[in-house]
Parts: sequence; C-alpha cells; structure tokens
Amino acid sequence: MKKIITYILLCFTFLAFAYGSSTQKQTAEISEAMYQLEKAYIPVNYYVQKRNMIGAKRAILSLDHEWNKFNNSFAKMKSTKDWKDSFLRMGDWMADLCTHVDANNVEWSAAALSHFRYELTDLRCRYHIHYYFDYLYSFGDSWAVVQHIAEDDKMCLYEWNEFESFVAAAKRDWAIAEQQNLPIEKMQMTDDDLITLMIKREKLSKLLDDFKNVLDCGDQGILQSKTKAIEDVYFEFLHQFGRFSAESSQMAEIF
Repeated sequence: MKKIITYILLCFTFLAFAYGSSTQKQTAEISEAMYQLEKAYIPVNYYVQKRNMIGAKRAILSLDHEWNKFNNSFAKMKSTKDWKDSFLRMGDWMADLCTHVDANNVEWSAAALSHFRYELTDLRCRYHIHYYFDYLYSFGDSWAVVQHIAEDDKMCLYEWNEFESFVAAAKRDWAIAEQQNLPIEKMQMTDDDLITLMIKREKLSKLLDDFKNVLDCGDQGILQSKTKAIEDVYFEFLHQFGRFSAESSQMAEIF
C-alpha cells in the first residue's frame, strides 16, 4: 500500500513539475514576443504624442504586422475565456488605431493606443508576466497627470499639497522603474544603445530630483516649462527602445 501511495505522489510531483516547466516556457515565449511588439508600438505612440501623423502612418504598418504575428502565435495559447477575450479586444483596438491614424485623428489614435496598451498590461498582470515597460509607462502616465495640472488655467483652484502628492507619486513610479534592469538583450540592443539609455535615464532622474526647487518657487509658468522638459526627456528615453529605422522600408509612399 505504501508503495502505491509513494508511486502516486511521485506521479503528481512529476506532473506538477512538467506543468510548471511548460508554463514557464510559454511565459518566456510570450514575453519575448511582447518585447518585439513593443519595438513597433513605440514609434507609433511617439509620433501620435508629437502629433506627427505622417510619421505615425509610416510606423503603423510595422506595428500592424507585428500584432498579426503576435496574435497568430499566442491567441490560442490558453483556452480560458478571459485570455481569448483579451486578444479579441486588442484586435479591435488595433483595427480602430489603424483607422484613426489613416484619418489623421490624433486624439482618437492616442485613445486607441492607450486602450491597446492597457489590454496588454492587464493580460500581463493577470498571468504574472514581468515586463519592464509596464514600470516605465506607469511613470509616464503619472507624469502626464502632473503635466496636465501644471498646464491647467484653473491650477490655482487645486490644493498645493494635492499637486505635490501627484508629483511624489510620479517620483515613486520613476524610482521603481529605475530599479528595473534595462531590457537590452530582449530588445536586441547594442552596447552603444545601453550607454545612450543610461545617460538619458540619469538626465531624467536629475530633472526629477531638481523639481523640488520648482515646487518651492510656485510659479506656474516655470512649472509648465519644467514639467514639459521632463516629458520630453521621458519620450527621448522611450524613443531609444523603438524600431524607427524599419519605417522607411514599409512603402510609406502609399500614403
């Protein structure tokens, strides 16, 4: 009887190990593919944020191509309803994005990009997929709130300590992002790319550290200038991860 129980326990242990190994392999595969998708997403996001729809039209071809590869490879990886629904929603947002970019609609393109990224982020959160850019975008979203308030004509109606709390939250998000290892290998980047990224990361950190002096002065004009400067460096840093050079080979002249 003891031998049978031991045998059953060994079988369960083996099955658990095999399942764990399979899950880890799947997670690694989809994580790698997400980084490749990110390289195509960043240029579109960058151009839309800069309101450069000509650039966005060139870049969207590469993103749509990478999305189709990603969708075809992983949409059926899991049989759960929430997994399938996530891919369906991402597909819908990608279709909307292509339509809005083609129509030169900056606001709707930005909204579609945001929703597409949210679905990917939510998927990673639910399936515990660690991903560098989730931390980076978290800071970007937090800083966008700070910048929105700084540029608001009715900023005087905000409690100053409330504004300071948004700045503090953004700084915390950056501190967490800064602690993450740069995905140099996964993004297939060079040593020169690493040096450039480290310089820009350090520059952004310094600007955030110096922002305390800006808060102390309480001048809205200076606040607007400094928050914009931080946003610009953030996008420069993010820009380094994108695959911008591929756009010229995507027959952009059709537009």
